Amino acid sequence: MKTKRPIIISTILLIVLAGLCFNIDSALAKEKNIVIAGSHVKGTWYRFSGGVAAMVDKYIPGYKATAQPSPGSIQNIRNLKENHIDLGMIIPPMAFNAYKGEPPFDKDPYPNLRALFNTYSFPMHIIVKENSPVKSLADIKGLRIGTGPTGGGAYLIVELILNEFGLTYKDVRPYYYSVSENTRALADGNIDVTFALTGTMSAAISQLMTMHKVRYVPISMEKLTSLNKKYSYLAPGYVKAGTYKKVKKDVPAVILWGVMCVDANIDEELAYNITKTVFEHKPEIVKILKLAEEMTPETASKNLPVPLHPGAERYYREIKVLK
Repeated sequence: MKTKRPIIISTILLIVLAGLCFNIDSALAKEKNIVIAGSHVKGTWYRFSGGVAAMVDKYIPGYKATAQPSPGSIQNIRNLKENHIDLGMIIPPMAFNAYKGEPPFDKDPYPNLRALFNTYSFPMHIIVKENSPVKSLADIKGLRIGTGPTGGGAYLIVELILNEFGLTYKDVRPYYYSVSENTRALADGNIDVTFALTGTMSAAISQLMTMHKVRYVPISMEKLTSLNKKYSYLAPGYVKAGTYKKVKKDVPAVILWGVMCVDANIDEELAYNITKTVFEHKPEIVKILKLAEEMTPETASKNLPVPLHPGAERYYREIKVLK
């Protein structure tokens, strides 16, 4: 008889533990997973996406978010459309072309692409050697220019800028380099003009500006305003004086924002809560990525390449940024 008591106690403990495990599993099963895609793991978009994921986990009950590395905008658009991800960072011209069904999305348009918010800005850096005869982009006909990979976001933006000056890629000698390849090629004298679409204080640009005799080529505010009227996501702006030691005064430049996008069918309440959470707890993202400091609801909701998701729009109307 004495041996039965431990057996009974053990059985009860097993039943209790099984019940606890079931309750934990049930709670976890109720959590919905969200995947947020940014850039490659060394890119600022990946860090920003990680910050948003952390805020979803902390402030939006019932959801578990994960930041996912990505090769960039084109893959993020495809993954959003195929429901492989829930949020994705996209460069404006790629978002616009996907929404409108223009190359490289002419055979696979994405009219359901929507925006939650613009993130932080990054300029198109246009740089030449200090002794270059180029004073304006009107002077670059026939020259070797470094641009982004064919079909990429930087490549498309350079094309729009060239068109504004009455030029096309046929009028120049393009080299389809990444940002780091681009800046090295200018430093080594293998190209004449660098077009680099990247954030201020980019390591590649910082090294070029610090170690070599180079200067920016400004775009007149008249040309910038004209571009903005044609393409709302290409905003007039500046590379600010003091960004680098050699930049003594503000340099007029094309400015873009990375856009956090979703599918039109994402739950409206979730879209609202993510947008609201990002701005109500922005200092937490700034700790992860200082560039996010410049984000405001005003800049987040304007000059967008695709329509706002109704959930995000509701938040901006609630705080009276939109009427």
